[in-house]
Amino acid sequence: MKNRIGELRKESGLTLVQLGKLLGLKDNTLSQYETGKRNPSLEVLEKISGYFNVSIPYLIFATNERNNSDEYLLDIGKEFYFHLIKSSDTQPNILAALKYFDEKTINQLIIASVRKMLSIPALSDYEDKLEIIKGNFRLSYIMEDVFLEEYFSKVKTNTNLINKVQNNITQVFEIEEYPEIHTAEIPIKNGFIFTRNISKSVDSELITEISHLVLNFQNSLNELTEKFPDREEKSVYEFYFVDENEKAEKLAEVNSNEFKNEQELKHFAINLVENSEIKED
Repeated sequence: MKNRIGELRKESGLTLVQLGKLLGLKDNTLSQYETGKRNPSLEVLEKISGYFNVSIPYLIFATNERNNSDEYLLDIGKEFYFHLIKSSDTQPNILAALKYFDEKTINQLIIASVRKMLSIPALSDYEDKLEIIKGNFRLSYIMEDVFLEEYFSKVKTNTNLINKVQNNITQVFEIEEYPEIHTAEIPIKNGFIFTRNISKSVDSELITEISHLVLNFQNSLNELTEKFPDREEKSVYEFYFVDENEKAEKLAEVNSNEFKNEQELKHFAINLVENSEIKED
C-alpha cells in the first residue's frame, strides 16, 4: 500500500528507530510499511495518522488534504448507508444492524467503514482513493461487516450467534478461488479473453472436500435457526467466588435490571460475601 509514512517521518526529523519507539512498533516493521512490502492495519494507520496529526486518507494518498475531516468521510459513507437501507437486496440481519444503533454510533460506524474501504489492497495503486470509493456500492459489503460485527457484540440472541458464526465461515467461492494467483482480461475484437494464473500446488480434491464440509456446516447452521428461535430479551448477572486455586463457586444469579449502576453491583457483591460462609482475608 502506497503511503506517506516515510515522507512524514523525514519531515519530522525522525529515524525509523525513534518513530518506532514513539508508536510502539518495531523499526523493521515500520520500514516494511514505508516501502509498501507490508500493509498496516486500520489500528496502526489510526496510530500513525494521530501522531502526525494528519487524516488517514492523506496518509495513504487518498487525498492531498492533510486534515480531511470526519464530516467529509461521513458524507461519502452516508451514500452507502442509505443505499443499503433502501435496497431490496439487503438481508434482514444486516438491515437490523443498520437500524439498531443511535445516530451518534451510526455515524461513527459509517466513518469507520469508509476508513476500512480506503485501506483495502485493491485501491493501493490509486492516488485519489476517495473518488474511486464514491458511489462504488460494490464496496458496501465492508460497511455491512462493520455494522454486523458491532451488532453481534451488542445484541445477544440465538439468531445473532448463528449469524456471527456464518459470517466468519470462509465462503465456498473463496475456497474455490484460493489457488488463483492472478487474473487478467485481454481486450480483443468483439470482446476479451479472460486468463488466470493458478497454483498447481493445491490439490483440487482438497478444494472439493473442504467445499463440501463448508456447505454441510452451513446447512446445519440453518437447521439450528429453526431449532433455536430467539427468546424474549433478558440478561442476568452471575456472581462467582474464585479461590486462590482458581476454583469457581457460583453464589447468586440476579436480573440485570436490579442494578442501576456499577456501584450498586459492587455493593451487592460485597454483601454477598459478607452474608455467606466465604470470608475475605
